Amino acid sequence: MSVRPTTAPLRIGHGARPLASESHWLLSTAGKWTEEDEKEWKRQQHRENMVFFRRKKKEQQAELRNLHQQLEQRLQQHLAMQRRAASRATRIHHRPSRTEQKHAAVVHLIAETEALKIENTALRERIDGHKTLRESVVEAGDGLESNATEPTSSVSSRDGSNSDSSLSGSSLSSGSSSLSHLISLQRGWRVHLSGGELSFHFHPFSKEQLDAVRQGYDAKFAESPPMESVGSMFGWDVERAPLVPHPSLNVLISRVRYTRRIHCAGGSARDTMDKLDVESWPVLTTPELWQRIHGGVVTSQVLQAVDEDTYVIARNTPDPTLGVHVRYLNLVSRRRNQLPDGWRSVSYALVVVTSDANKRSREAEPEAERRHVHWVNEGGAYMTLTQIDNDTLEVVYDHCSGCMNEQHAQYCLVNWGHIVIRWEQLVTPSRTLAF
Repeated sequence: MSVRPTTAPLRIGHGARPLASESHWLLSTAGKWTEEDEKEWKRQQHRENMVFFRRKKKEQQAELRNLHQQLEQRLQQHLAMQRRAASRATRIHHRPSRTEQKHAAVVHLIAETEALKIENTALRERIDGHKTLRESVVEAGDGLESNATEPTSSVSSRDGSNSDSSLSGSSLSSGSSSLSHLISLQRGWRVHLSGGELSFHFHPFSKEQLDAVRQGYDAKFAESPPMESVGSMFGWDVERAPLVPHPSLNVLISRVRYTRRIHCAGGSARDTMDKLDVESWPVLTTPELWQRIHGGVVTSQVLQAVDEDTYVIARNTPDPTLGVHVRYLNLVSRRRNQLPDGWRSVSYALVVVTSDANKRSREAEPEAERRHVHWVNEGGAYMTLTQIDNDTLEVVYDHCSGCMNEQHAQYCLVNWGHIVIRWEQLVTPSRTLAF
């Protein structure tokens, strides 16, 4: 069955192409169009249309790819611009002005000052608690002594005939108690440090022995060798004497002096000295505060409180490099002086003290324990507060000790400087800006 073709070329839609050849159209109009011709014509038309559509699709995909690349390039450009802008803003933010830097430094200093005040108050409360406990112990001991002597006195009051014998018995009992106490002191006692370090036997010192030790160190520190200025450390002028060999030991003697003057407004030098004295003495004699001066590496224990101005304290410092504990007995002594020109001074001696009895006790320790402990037998430091005039105080910290070589001496110079700076922070937290 033949199909009558149209008299005009077919239009498939937008973008349709004309027939494959002019002969197709002529055949269709002449009525010689067969079914096979129509199928062939459709196949040819389909092929041509598919070629056209594929070409068109490739062109559209190429345009889309170009557009995508352009948009991606623009995105990368915008991101790079944003990164550069953020980097500039960050650099500007991390470059505060000099005024802002000073302001931040003052704020930090004030915060640190307030923290030190709070810590100082807490330490004061602990010290007061220890003092109260000590007073209570002393009062309890006095009560025990009075109770122990009370039966003797009551017996003598009830029986007058036996009063002489009671009095003699009381005197004998008191005398034997004092004698046993003296014997116990002469024998000494075992010292167990709070840090768990090796214990040692301690023989106490008499007041006369300690006074003689202080006088000997007074004479040594009164001699002033030629000192060379080596600069300043946080406001402290530092002078150093040349190293000299020890007369009997294979070490060198290093001596360094740190000096600072304090301006006291309104002629308050006298009051400022009294306040510094009140603040300094507990720092030098209280183990917890002394530990803060030395950066927390020193263990201390009070062995004798001879009077309010004289203490004997055991100091122990571990030395990991040598594998030993450096240990010494520290005489801490305070003296107040009136100078010839009418001004005052307060001197604190922080010197090493020893005795023949204590040396013998150390030598009697087992060899295995002695290898882990190194005892220092001499050296120390003096700190002196001197009133120059009504408005000025001078603080001098003079330290003298043995060292192995020049490098060790330089290390000691810095380490001793840290000691005096920490002392300053502890006793004058509210006056840090005024120094």
